Amino acid sequence: MLLVTGYVKKDWWHTRDGDIPARPRSELVVELREYAGVRLHMLTPAEPLTWAEELLEGLQVDEYSVSDL
Repeated sequence: MLLVTGYVKKDWWHTRDGDIPARPRSELVVELREYAGVRLHMLTPAEPLTWAEELLEGLQVDEYSVSDL
């Protein structure tokens, strides 16, 4: 399951470099696997926009759009 969320509280994310969400907390990953039998992947809303420019040829993403998210 892919969850794109702006919810960045510490009880949902392991962080890197201070407050930057790196990956979902292991407790959430285990809980979803136990109840639904699927893996959990989480992204912040800015991440897909950041990657879109690399993945979609010719697309230009405005830096303001990413920082605004």
